[in-house]
Amino acid sequence: MKREESLKIDFIGIGAAKAGTTWLADNLRNHPQIFIPEKKELVYFNKTMPFGHEIQNYRYEKPFSWYHSFFQNARPDQIKGEISPHYFTSPEAVKKIFQYNPNIKLLVTLRNPIEVVYSSYYYRIQIGEIKSVPFDVAVKKNNGILNSGFYTKYLKRYFEQFPKKEY
Repeated sequence: MKREESLKIDFIGIGAAKAGTTWLADNLRNHPQIFIPEKKELVYFNKTMPFGHEIQNYRYEKPFSWYHSFFQNARPDQIKGEISPHYFTSPEAVKKIFQYNPNIKLLVTLRNPIEVVYSSYYYRIQIGEIKSVPFDVAVKKNNGILNSGFYTKYLKRYFEQFPKKEY
């Protein structure tokens, strides 16, 4: 097996933002048979940056060898994966992940959609994406806040791209 092929990852966490993806990554990283890079969100498969969709993601055009460099410390007996919740909402990510490995295992973490919407609102204030205004005002000005809770829209893309397999 070529070195590049041996670095191909086995699973990817696409779970919704603010739905426990950091907790999941930390716990999987502690398992001796699993390798997850120290950097949790590689955001390799997104064409644009997660917040600021008009900003091109410089990682998107990088070769797979660049991506695989994050997994070079994995032992041969470990399964490899990464978790980037921003893949959940990115239409390009669905296609590029499938192109990368159509047999990849997908991990999805979800949270009560109402809690996710409020968490998204507070997070966007925290990072300075929106001003600290009342929730109803923020939602009217930024539809991305409400969109974070519309799981069906995002899951549908993955269900259509990755056919169901019986085990």
